[in-house]
Formats: sequence, C-alpha cells, structure tokens
Amino acid sequence: MAKYMRKGQAATEFLTTYGFALLLIGIGVGAAFFLTQGRVSVPTQCSFIDPFVCNDLKVSAGANQIELDITGTGIETSPEPTVLIEINGVPSSCNGWDTFPTDTITCTITGLDADSFYSGTVSINYKLDGGSLDHSSVFTISGTVEA
Repeated sequence: MAKYMRKGQAATEFLTTYGFALLLIGIGVGAAFFLTQGRVSVPTQCSFIDPFVCNDLKVSAGANQIELDITGTGIETSPEPTVLIEINGVPSSCNGWDTFPTDTITCTITGLDADSFYSGTVSINYKLDGGSLDHSSVFTISGTVEA
C-alpha cells in the first residue's frame, strides 16, 4: 500500500508544480490578449512600380476616406490620369489628379471599421509623355484602417 501512496504523492506534486506553471502562462497570455484587445496592427503598404511612386497612404474610418499621396513621372497631364481605388471589394469615389507630378488624391468610401484590416487595388489610366497609347496599371494596397 505504501508503494501506491508514493506514486500518488509524486503524481500530485507533478500536477501541482506544472499545473501552476501552465496557469501562470495562461494568465499571461490572457492579459496580453486583453491589453491589446485582440487587435494586431498591420503596417500600411502600397506597392507601385514606374512611372508611379506611392509616397503615403491613409485609410480612415472616421472620415470615410482614403488619402493617397502619389507621384507620377513621364506621364501626360492632359487628359489627366484617372484613379480608381477599391478597398475590400468596395469601389470608392475619387477626386481627379490636379497637380503634377505629385498629388494627394482623396477618395470617399463607406463601410470601414477602425482597426480592421483592409486590402485593395489602385487602378490608374494614363498616357506617357509624347505617346498616343492609353496605359493602365493596377497596384495593391493593404494595412489597418485608422480611426
């Protein structure tokens, strides 16, 4: 009978020691989740190629808008390039490209929630300087919606 008591005592000590450690780890993970409220911020990314450069991008839920600071080199200013932005499958309404070569294009979009992830596309239709052909480029954007 004493043999079984020693094994029982060892099992109890094992569970108490490691159970307590697992409980502390669980509390730490829970506290970290609570403090971040389960949100992970994704950095804003806009991947453009020549003849365009994405200088800055901001998607805000409070203003229901997208602000895209873009530079285009070697493109015709008349007619001005058209910019179409789509976020999470929802098209936006954008103002024109007014100043060259750099402009901040503002687009209106609805249905954005602050701190949520977004991904989308920027489509630009343009002509090259001295050219007569129409060109179209599609670029990707992603990040976290700001408040």
